[in-house]
Amino acid sequence: MQMIVSVALSLFVLSPFAMAAVPHNSVSSHVLDIANGRPAEGVRTVAYRLDCNGDNWKVIGNTSTNSAGRIDNVHPGVPLEAGIYKLRFETKEYFSKSKQDTFFPFVEVPFEITDATQHYHVPITLSNFGYSTYKGQ
Repeated sequence: MQMIVSVALSLFVLSPFAMAAVPHNSVSSHVLDIANGRPAEGVRTVAYRLDCNGDNWKVIGNTSTNSAGRIDNVHPGVPLEAGIYKLRFETKEYFSKSKQDTFFPFVEVPFEITDATQHYHVPITLSNFGYSTYKGQ
C-alpha cells in the first residue's frame, strides 16, 4: 500500500509550466492510473452541461487525456456558464486497451459552477476497481 501511495504522490508533482495554457474560465482534468503507477493516457472524456430546466444533458466537449493524463480544457470553443456539469470518463475503453478488466465501465463526476470566470480542475485517481475525485486547483 505504501508503494502505491508513494507512486500516486510522485505523479502529482507538477512542473511550473504544466498548466500555463489553461484559460481562467475553463474546466480541466487530470487522470492518474494508480493501479499501474502512471498517468492515464487516452481516456476519452465527454463533458456535459445540464440544461436550464434540469431535464437534459448537452454535450459540450469530447476529448481524451494526453500522454501526461491531462485535458487542459474539456469544453473547447464552448463558453463556461454558471450551472451543473458532469464529466464522463470512459474507463472500460481505457483498461481494455491493455487487456485489463474493470468494475466501472465509466466514471461520471457531476459538479456545480457558480462563478464562470474561474478555472475549475476535476482530477481523478483511477484503478481497475475504484476511483477517487476532488475539486483540484
